[in-house]
Amino acid sequence: MKVIYPGSFDPITNGHLDIFNKIANIYSLGTNISVLVMNSDTKKPHGQVIIVRGLRNNTDFDYEMMYEAFTTNEVVITILIGCIQMQMITKEGTLDVQKMQGWA
Repeated sequence: MKVIYPGSFDPITNGHLDIFNKIANIYSLGTNISVLVMNSDTKKPHGQVIIVRGLRNNTDFDYEMMYEAFTTNEVVITILIGCIQMQMITKEGTLDVQKMQGWA
């Protein structure tokens, strides 16, 4: 069985790392865990797959409920809640900080 944590990860944040650490603690070391960077060319994985999604708030939850409607029986979606300290961190906020500090 393959465990996939999909996302753009652009940029990767401590929130992403928090969810990845939770995945590693939940699934055994023998499980094939992948970080899948999503883009328009991403191919559908084959076989039984667990997709892990990290949530920050109810807006993320509403989006994931819509996404769940389009999954098949081969795919199991696991939802993990990010730690409270990371829930307000967004991609846009991270990019803004990088620009202000001259990183981007």
